[in-house]
Parts: sequence; structure tokens; C-alpha cells
Amino acid sequence: MNSYEVSIIIPCYNEERFIKMCLDSIFEQSFPIEEIEILVIDGLSNDQTIQIVKQEIEAGRTNIRLFHNPKRIQASAINIGVQEANGKYIVRLDAHSTYERAYVEKCIALAKDTRADNVGGIAIATAKTRIGKAISLALACPFGVGNSVFRLGGIHGEVESVPFGTFPSETFEKFGLFNESLARCEDKEYNQRIRKGGGRVYMSKDIKIFYHNRETISGIAKQSYNNGLWNVFTLILSPGSVSVRHFVPLMFVSSLIGLSAVTLAGLFTSPWLLSFVWLLALDLGFYFILNALFSLRLAFKNENGYLNLILLPLIFLVIHISYGLGSMEGLCRLPMFISKVASPVSS
Repeated sequence: MNSYEVSIIIPCYNEERFIKMCLDSIFEQSFPIEEIEILVIDGLSNDQTIQIVKQEIEAGRTNIRLFHNPKRIQASAINIGVQEANGKYIVRLDAHSTYERAYVEKCIALAKDTRADNVGGIAIATAKTRIGKAISLALACPFGVGNSVFRLGGIHGEVESVPFGTFPSETFEKFGLFNESLARCEDKEYNQRIRKGGGRVYMSKDIKIFYHNRETISGIAKQSYNNGLWNVFTLILSPGSVSVRHFVPLMFVSSLIGLSAVTLAGLFTSPWLLSFVWLLALDLGFYFILNALFSLRLAFKNENGYLNLILLPLIFLVIHISYGLGSMEGLCRLPMFISKVASPVSS
């Protein structure tokens, strides 16, 4: 088996719309392609993803290798890739994204310069449809995503986490593999494990990923719900891997449900009814004022300004409510998760 400077790992599932664009952006990298192997780890796709990858190999891109991931979760896909990789550096990419021409070159240079255990850059949300572009605006706004550094322009320096990540192969010898108990948020847990073990995670805002975000309201709702759900499980497995900002939607949704329930239950009997009504009104009023201000501020940042004035308030609300409800389900399912969870995977 040949040895390479870089092994790129791409977990994917039903990515027929994006996998070729992702692969093309890799083959257009400034880093010498002969020093790169590409491991596509497919989660039993039922669309044309596998056929497209095979066509790329048959067309002469022979440094692509295709593997199957029967567990169909990202953590297991990454672990398969790490165990099969021959590179000195492991670059984990996402099939739903494309990468600036110098992405690999910059990541490897940053890893060598900093000697960090994981390095990365910023994720820039992109879309083609009008709704998708409005969602992109929401995902690059503090009101939409809190203080998520890699979505808000990034920094140069040590951080809690980076999107995807570039790892010296020794990182996995020191800190083990990804935790396959987590269907999501596996990167947060792993980066926390690195930092807890004395390692470092480093970001450069000059490194850019172009992430193709969801382009429907239902799509962003489902994604937000699942993120909220798995944040709860991740917090239990790895305290410190998620921060307070991840649970602000839970607090918001809980306050709405709680105040509404108390108000309705005490409609004719509670002497404190007016107090609860005022608290509920303040809660909703404060939220919708913030929502309106941020929506107005963002609306005209692309050509769909007036449409964005309508879409953004709805998108923000859907993200926050879905995220909060997901976390509520996570709390309800926590005992079952704890009973099933395995110890973190180790090397």
C-alpha cells in the first residue's frame, strides 16, 4: 500500500447532488494530488452516490477508495477511514461542502506550524434557492447560532472546536477514535477529549469551507431538532463539550410551555394569573423584538431583501423552537440513552 502525506476522509449518505462537486474541489487543490488519498465512507446510500464515486474512480481518479459504513453514523465512518488511512495527516471533509483551492495546503501548514492536535477554519453557509439563501443568512448570525465562532467569521488561535478538522495521525494514537455512541456532535466530544487530555484545537479564519446548507424550512427544522436532541446526550457523555449557548433554545421553549401551561391551568382560579400572563407576554415580546431587529438588519444582505423580511423571522423561530424541542426530547430520552451508552471508543 502506498503511503501518502494526506488522507482525506469523506463520510457520506445520499449525497448525489454534492459528492462530485466535493471531489472536484479536492482534485483542484493546490496541494499535490499525488500526495493525497481520498477515502469515501458511504452509509449505504440508496441514491446515485455510490455510482458517482465509482464513475470518478473509473475515470482515472484512482487515489479514491470507497468503503461501506453499515452503522450509518458519522463517527463510525470516520473511524473506518482513520483505520484504513495511510497518510501522515488525516483531513476529515464533508460531502455536503466544497473547499477553497488552498484548503488542504493551509490546514497542513497550520498543523505543522502550531503542532496542534486538530486544526480547521470557518464554515460559510451557501445555497442556491431563495429560501436557502435566507437560511444561510440566519446561520451566519449570532441570533441564529449564538457565539459559534466558526460560523461567525472565526479567529486565529485556540478554540473549543473546529468544523470537520485536520489531525496529525498521532492524534488518534493519543486520544483514540471517535465515540460511536453519538450519532451527532461526535466532533464536539472528540475535541473536548483532546483538550481534556492536554491537547490543543486551533483555528485559522483564513481557512474556508463552503457548506451547502438546508434549503427548505422543514429541512432546517429537522436539522435543528436533531442537533438539540444530541447536544443533551453529548453533555452527559462529555461535560464541557457543549456550552450554555446550546441550551438557550431549550430554556426559551421551556419558559413558553411552562408559562402557557400555568396560565391556562389557573385561568379561573389563580390570583397570580395576571402575573403569569405578563411574564408570558414579556417572554414573547422580548423574543419577537430581537427577531425583528436581527431580521431587518440581515434582510437586505442579498438580492432577495423584501422576501427575506418575511422569511427570516420565520426561519429564526423555526430554528429556535425546533432546537429547543429536540433538547426537551433529549431530556426525556436521557435515561434510555444512559442505559445503552458505551464507554468512549479508544485505540
